[in-house]
Amino acid sequence: MATKSAQALSGRVGLPLVTFLGFDPGELTDAGQTALTVIYAGLPIVFNLIAIALVRNFALTERRLAKIQTWPTGRCRFSGNGEGLMKKAPRVLSNFCVLTGFGVMDIKEFKNTTPCLVLEEYFAGETQAWGIFEDRFGKLRRQFTVDINGKWNGRILVLDERFVYRDGEKDRRVWTIEKIDKNHYQGRADDVIGVATGDAKGNALNWRYDMDLKVRDLKFRVHFDDWMFLQADNVLVNRARVTKWGIELGQVTLFFQQTCGATCKLTKTYPPKFNAMRRVDERLTETNQ
Repeated sequence: MATKSAQALSGRVGLPLVTFLGFDPGELTDAGQTALTVIYAGLPIVFNLIAIALVRNFALTERRLAKIQTWPTGRCRFSGNGEGLMKKAPRVLSNFCVLTGFGVMDIKEFKNTTPCLVLEEYFAGETQAWGIFEDRFGKLRRQFTVDINGKWNGRILVLDERFVYRDGEKDRRVWTIEKIDKNHYQGRADDVIGVATGDAKGNALNWRYDMDLKVRDLKFRVHFDDWMFLQADNVLVNRARVTKWGIELGQVTLFFQQTCGATCKLTKTYPPKFNAMRRVDERLTETNQ
């Protein structure tokens, strides 16, 4: 508990402090990097030492425990069976989650949801995406679009992603994704550390991986907890939580729309946006004839 409290406090204090001292992921300076290094190297150690000192100087003997249990209500009275503590536990856990940005979502919760997301079917062919990145304070940092070309050979899905940012910067990432079984995937890319693991159930898919995230001319190693949810009309919603050392740095939100994948070409089942374009083209053809 001492360690968790120290981590939560250092996260809650550290991030606003580095921002106040001039650290900006979008415009890195020597002063900002120094502030980031000092605070994240020093604060966790300081708070851990304080927590350890408090615990060490308060040995919980039977006599002290009996005294605590008889404290009046205003001094945090606990009944002998711990009922008072259990009543306070949800609020304590909620506050801890706010401090650390920690939350849990289980892929099994989505096993009966529809429409079913099959990664290799959705991304086979051409796909477009529109995305934003928000920092942990909710400030919009970047906006971008992605053009994706997907090729599926029956075992391996290759995604060639071309990014164009609002400020004119361009980037490219190529994913090589192997389907292990019906519900599990493994992915690799140049800036992904090791192997990304993906679990799919129903309309959801969860990716987890570490990445060297490029910010201007620098790279930061961060962790992605990446969730995809397939909606009606083949719209895919993607929400990724970006963390470093367990502390949330921000969130990435994307919306995907098939231009026309391999499946829709074979079945002649087109997404609404593509259908509208086809109808306009057919009318123009009829007029010209």
